[in-house]
This record gives sequence, structure tokens and C-alpha cells, in this order.
Amino acid sequence: MSVGNAWKYHPVRQARLIADMQNPEWLRRREMYRKASSAKKSFIAKWNVAWNISGRADGFPDFSEWMKTNYPDRRFR
Repeated sequence: MSVGNAWKYHPVRQARLIADMQNPEWLRRREMYRKASSAKKSFIAKWNVAWNISGRADGFPDFSEWMKTNYPDRRFR
């Protein structure tokens, strides 16, 4: 049986989206992803996934530091 679009309006998901929209770090990361070039977008997505896996830690390294640690041979402007 198909769920359709019911998951979009589930109260738990809606509460999480509202909380995210009030989180300045989440907004900054979303804006970085939107403005990035296509080559950089995949790395920003991986950086955001790592941040989510870490539990959205406050001390998580910024993108440039994270890139130097995980992909030392890649450079972006």
C-alpha cells in the first residue's frame, strides 16, 4: 500500500522542519549548498551528511577544515 504524500505532513516531520528553519547553522549550510557549483555541491552534501551523523555537533569543523582533513588533494576557490 502506498503512503503517497502523507509523510510530508506528518507532525513529527513538520516539527523538525520548523526547528531547522530556526537553526542558523542549518540555514547557513543550506545556503552554501544552494550557491555552490556542481563540482563543489557533492562535497558540501557529504559534509552535511557527516554533520548529521555526528548529531549536528557544535564543534563540527567548517567546510574548509573538513575538506583538508578528508580530501587533502582537492581544492576549491
